[in-house]
Amino acid sequence: MHLALAAIRNDETSARSSGVNIFNYLLIAFVITSVLQGMMGAIQVQSYGFTTPDTAFDANFTLLPLAMALLGGIHSTIGPMAGAVLLGVASEWLKLKIPYGHLVVYGIIIILVILFMPQGLFGLARKARRERSKAGASHE
Repeated sequence: MHLALAAIRNDETSARSSGVNIFNYLLIAFVITSVLQGMMGAIQVQSYGFTTPDTAFDANFTLLPLAMALLGGIHSTIGPMAGAVLLGVASEWLKLKIPYGHLVVYGIIIILVILFMPQGLFGLARKARRERSKAGASHE
């Protein structure tokens, strides 16, 4: 499934011509994502005892996960987790130092990552590793 979704992400037409049933894979991805979102909503209700549009669509709950995923890198499994750890710690510190300015910082992080690091931190690490291995291979 991973290879099929990666093929669809890279080029839908090529994936279709290779025999990948795009509709089925996208439907499966949609269902899995919807189930996970439903579980997160249930956890939120369990944590707070209720939910309202103010809490469900709070900028902190929408911007922070997006910034975490983009910072870590959305093309890897461990990237969003690393972004969550980094921004989780940073967000608590920012909330103490700049009580309402932390949302602006999340927005700035999102913009900077999209402009300068579209592959995220793990994409940069992967690129640096490739360049090091090329440099090591050329010295031999």
